[in-house]
Amino acid sequence: MPWLLVAALCMPLVGCSSDDDDEFEIRTFTFGHFKLKGCYSVGFPNSDITCWNNWSKKGENFNVYMVQNGKIYDAGLVHSADTIITEEEKGTKHLDFEVGIPTTLNKGEAIDVIAFNNAETSLSGENVECKVDLKRGGTMPLLAYSEHSSTAAISESTSLSSIELLYIYNRTSDVITVKHKGFEVKDKWYYTKANVNVTADLKVTPKGISVSDDVISGSYKAPADSLAKIWSFYVPTGKKIKDARLVLEINGKEVKTQPISSDVSIEFGQFYTMGVQWDGKNLKWVLSNKETRGSKGKELFGNADIVYCDDNGPEL
Repeated sequence: MPWLLVAALCMPLVGCSSDDDDEFEIRTFTFGHFKLKGCYSVGFPNSDITCWNNWSKKGENFNVYMVQNGKIYDAGLVHSADTIITEEEKGTKHLDFEVGIPTTLNKGEAIDVIAFNNAETSLSGENVECKVDLKRGGTMPLLAYSEHSSTAAISESTSLSSIELLYIYNRTSDVITVKHKGFEVKDKWYYTKANVNVTADLKVTPKGISVSDDVISGSYKAPADSLAKIWSFYVPTGKKIKDARLVLEINGKEVKTQPISSDVSIEFGQFYTMGVQWDGKNLKWVLSNKETRGSKGKELFGNADIVYCDDNGPEL
């Protein structure tokens, strides 16, 4: 999926407006559900994997910007019209948003919308600047864009970062507590500090700032013969994974893998995953499905769909 082409949002031309055209006008647009196919960055050759977002049970907030005649206007923070979302709807529902049109816009001309979820944004000249520093755990930054259209259609949002999922398979007979401390590697494939600029015509430009000072995740529990899953979100540097050691803290003790390399290209906006196993003494890379079966023969990970939870904080 070319990362410059984000999915469109529906913004009907006819909104809920007053008879007085000079009064504040409300228009409704709809975010579809995010779903993205990916691959393993380490091991599992030719295996596909999928992630998608779960909305919060109370709905979602988006920072919304209006675009008219090549100029961007800040429309503020908008909460979804949906405020109660069932467990089933969290992973399937399209969310409606009612947005006030700034009075500086001409309601008779085309109006587009750019919107951001879980991202710190601000207007910078003619662009929207988004802070997309490395996060380990937490929430996925999302971007959505609506092009003025006379046809109503549900559309999807897309990721504002690369997405990386780490599986930690606990092969011991006890519960373990895990923290992701990053990687020991000469050339990182991820920026620890970065911005993403979005223009009125949807040119998306990631800009790396720093690769120093890696980020440590919160603590996650992995039951015996089961998994912990830790998500990372970042802007990629364009480097491939080369001689990288994963560093974890398990039960308060720092442990590392052997170095590993990969030919997979890490691209902006795409989804990748990797896995390791802990036997109580050694942290080893998992490179094939044969190494991921639990004690009862159940496949713990491999070529399977994964649900990304918006509230995927430390599992304590």
